[in-house]
Amino acid sequence: MHVPKTLVFPSMIYIKVKGKSARLEKKLWHWFNIVLFFFPCCGTISAVRLIIDNVQTYSFFADA
Repeated sequence: MHVPKTLVFPSMIYIKVKGKSARLEKKLWHWFNIVLFFFPCCGTISAVRLIIDNVQTYSFFADA
């Protein structure tokens, strides 16, 4: 599942502006959007770290 950044920023602004006056369902929905956005970010960081580790461990050619 992919949550675009265009949904995350308005959600953060909504939580900041409305604060305690917002209904619980609305706040939970916006927090859900924010948290769900960070899963692909964590996955991307993990993939890049894995690629860097593999580049340092393995050589491109088998006989090198």
